[in-house]
Amino acid sequence: MEVVYKAISLMHRWKVLLPKERDREALNMLLEKLKAKIDSLHPMNVRIETDMHGRENSF
Repeated sequence: MEVVYKAISLMHRWKVLLPKERDREALNMLLEKLKAKIDSLHPMNVRIETDMHGRENSF
């Protein structure tokens, strides 16, 4: 899941660098779809454990 969040973060950064408005709009649509997909996931389906340092690990 961390990879998805990192990808979204990078897309937000790249969005401002796109020279064409239609490309920015297309990227915005993709970001909205990704956000909706993430929101649709139920956290109860993800098992959370902590490592020996108290950090959460998702499996």
